[in-house]
Amino acid sequence: DYHLFTKCGHVGAALESLARAAPGIEVCRLDVTDAAAVAAAAQRWPQVEILFNAAGFVHHGTILDCEPQDWERSIDLNLTSMYRTIRAFLPAMLGRGKGSIVNVASVVSSLKGAPNRAVYGASKAGIIGLTKAVAADFVARGIRCNAICPGTVDTPSLAVRMSSAEDPLAARAAFVARQPMGRLGTAEEIAALAVYLASDEAAFTTGAVHVADGGWSALWPEGRVPPPARGDSGCWCCGWPTRPWMRRWWPGLPGTAPERAVTWRAMKRRRPTGRAFMPWPTAGGCSRLPS
Repeated sequence: DYHLFTKCGHVGAALESLARAAPGIEVCRLDVTDAAAVAAAAQRWPQVEILFNAAGFVHHGTILDCEPQDWERSIDLNLTSMYRTIRAFLPAMLGRGKGSIVNVASVVSSLKGAPNRAVYGASKAGIIGLTKAVAADFVARGIRCNAICPGTVDTPSLAVRMSSAEDPLAARAAFVARQPMGRLGTAEEIAALAVYLASDEAAFTTGAVHVADGGWSALWPEGRVPPPARGDSGCWCCGWPTRPWMRRWWPGLPGTAPERAVTWRAMKRRRPTGRAFMPWPTAGGCSRLPS
């Protein structure tokens, strides 16, 4: 038998349709912010072997836009809800010596920052930490715990946020524009990853963070490839500054010329401007550095 819990109405309708089509599936509406309701669900269905935590809310704004009640609501729904469900269902899993927990975090978390996602990113970073902690604590007792970090996925929740914008079409275009693949992800793509992690095919996978964001976090920044480094801000081998103001500043660095080159390279790599150059020498090295 399969027991599916839902908090959202549109998801509930889809699951109820699935339950009618597939005997053995039971659907239950569950408020994951209600500790008593979560505990009751765990007592009613103690045989649950797979726990998929996906309830969440996206707060829009910086930390200055996030009032205490906004912070509490986001943390409670996005993070504390998973604490409740895992604590409720985990004991029975431990009793059987088998269980798979899949938590939905986000690429906007400890992996990547995004504008106007202060409390959202904080809550999703917490999910990653919780996932790794549960995996480490119970790995020897047959429990696996993994996280999925989606990027921008075309869901009813996203549609609501876009429709609330002043120009919904422009809002959607902005979301699509930052995707290296030129499109949004689909719920089916995330679901396929969740099914894999929950299944025995992923029996050797635990404590892992799986990014499914269409390459958004892999490319510099906002999905764009870094601009060419050579010639714009310095030699990509020794770091010799190519601009006049840089050359005036260069002698003021401490140490010998090769030591200044190392210092310059280290300083350039820390710059968030995207003009950092390659930290390894080019083939054949550079005439400014000793052979």
